[in-house]
Amino acid sequence: MRQAARRLLRVELQGAIDAVEDDRRPRGERIHDMRTALKRARALLRLVSSLLGPRGREERRRLAAIARRFGAVRDAEVAVETIDRLIPSLGGQSSALSALRLRAVAEWRTLERRAETAQELRGANRALALACRRTERLFDRARGHGGRAVADGFVREYGKARQAMKDADRLDTPLAFHVWRKGVKIHAYHVKVLTNAGATEMASRRDSLDALGSLLGEGHDLTVFEATIRAEQPRLGHSRDWERLLAIIETRQHEIHRRVKQLGRRLFADSPSMIRRKLRPRPL
Repeated sequence: MRQAARRLLRVELQGAIDAVEDDRRPRGERIHDMRTALKRARALLRLVSSLLGPRGREERRRLAAIARRFGAVRDAEVAVETIDRLIPSLGGQSSALSALRLRAVAEWRTLERRAETAQELRGANRALALACRRTERLFDRARGHGGRAVADGFVREYGKARQAMKDADRLDTPLAFHVWRKGVKIHAYHVKVLTNAGATEMASRRDSLDALGSLLGEGHDLTVFEATIRAEQPRLGHSRDWERLLAIIETRQHEIHRRVKQLGRRLFADSPSMIRRKLRPRPL
């Protein structure tokens, strides 16, 4: 199982490197694919955290730091995608929304094309190559039972996601839902790993987690976009369209919160100890 985890991590890190190096594609696509691969790599490191110890956790932090360099580019792109998703709700593109979209596209393109972004991509490529070598050495030195480490990691991260769900329900704040979203994505990747290893009974859970993650992601994007609207209103002028748009966002957020709470209660009904009892050793 240790070697299987090692191969999976190698695939994810190489995927991040391939995305960075593919200069035939737009930078935005390359950045998105690199960040996605790094999220999966970090989730895998969480899964085998007890096997790799403190150095594995340090490697996870390093990969997160690489991804953060490009957060502004991806956030700007998401802002454009969110506007485009909301346009039909207003019955078409209003003048106020058109102005906001133009500003969002301009900011995204500026960030994507700036010389610093190209330099950061080259730096990320070097950092990822070093990460590949370090993680190989980590697995060389790893001691312990790989199957037990995976079970420990799976149950631990499930418990974190379950607690984050309870916190989101209790606090009902954007930050709490964002933390829950991250926990759901990590758990969903772990379920995918075990499903691919033969735990076919988890296939339906994987699909439900993907649906939950998508809803939580949409809710997060709407929260960020609402903050953008309120910040830009003084600059773009007052319009009834803003109030209509904010009302649409609020209505959609209520619907998202209702659905994620319902889905979450079903997916995270079991205690971590119950999940541990259900797990069986598998040849990952």
